[in-house]
Amino acid sequence: MRHLVDAEPLPIASEAIVPLAETASWAEWWETAVTLPDGASLVQPRDTAVWQHIQAAAHIWHARQQAETSIYEGDLSLLAAELADRFGPDHLWSASRLEAYKTCGFFFFLQAVMKLEPRQEPVEGLDVRQLGLVYHEIFEQAAALWPKDAQPDDDEALRALVTAVAAPILDAAPDKQGFRETPWWSQTRQEIIANVTRSLALLAQGEYVFYQAEAAFGSDNPPLALHDGADRLLLRGFIDRIDRRADGRIRIIDYKSGGKTAFSPRAFAEGKKLQLPLYAQAAQETLGLGEVADGFYWHFQQAEASPFQLAAGEGGVSAAVNTAVAHAWNAVRQIRNGRFTPIPPADGCPTYCPAAGFCWHYSPKQW
Repeated sequence: MRHLVDAEPLPIASEAIVPLAETASWAEWWETAVTLPDGASLVQPRDTAVWQHIQAAAHIWHARQQAETSIYEGDLSLLAAELADRFGPDHLWSASRLEAYKTCGFFFFLQAVMKLEPRQEPVEGLDVRQLGLVYHEIFEQAAALWPKDAQPDDDEALRALVTAVAAPILDAAPDKQGFRETPWWSQTRQEIIANVTRSLALLAQGEYVFYQAEAAFGSDNPPLALHDGADRLLLRGFIDRIDRRADGRIRIIDYKSGGKTAFSPRAFAEGKKLQLPLYAQAAQETLGLGEVADGFYWHFQQAEASPFQLAAGEGGVSAAVNTAVAHAWNAVRQIRNGRFTPIPPADGCPTYCPAAGFCWHYSPKQW
């Protein structure tokens, strides 16, 4: 800074009292304000803008105390007509958007309506999103090249295949994904190859064989259309992997980079995880790939299936699909009515929420 500006730094001790106009943060402003003789001292001509902010904040605070629902608590029903038009029957939804709303209405409002993005903390190497894209690309190519009649326990041949597929993808990853290689990048590469090899070997066991990867709907082909009378809900997405067994029935798999805890039957019952059953409906109805017999999320770093699985619950796949469709419609109707109440999840708010730095309901995850 001293090279860029013509100014001399002035060291200030932590216990020093500086003029309000020279405070560098809200914390410092309040620490200074409480040392002044009386409250009237806060209202100085030079501090008019600050005082107006305080009055506005006080107004919001008192309004929030007067009613459980208000514009300060996510009630935007006064914009219902505009929202119903914006998110009407022709709007193309994604499962992640619907899940975001079921997680927290304010979270959805900031992401989908205000188009705000979370503050990204600098990381070394790949972040979670970049890592997931790399894994997806390797999985897609390696699964397609692995012979359907190959022995699932032929680890040496499978690892050789994965290594050959992964090498150019990993070579291009820093430039393509936009991250800087770390000193342990070579070890990360080996770990990715090992995880993919282990996952493909485990998924090849049993009666299902790989059938198709990255099955898209709602992009260059029709979306999944869910109807409720004259109303409709259009959905787009990509199914990471589809396996088929001898009788023609299929199972769908969605790859995940995170751990299994969040993908539980309870999370599904609460509407926070809707992707898998909605994709099952799309595979059957929109893509015509056959009857879905099962499905799960596959956590590739642990090489394990999620606790929630389509066929495991009461009523099987059809019941799971019906529940997910009901949750999806509930979310859409609430969004159209302008209901964006901040509701922190019981296990804590996601760190990637755009409101993490200013939401008065924000509750970080506890470890």
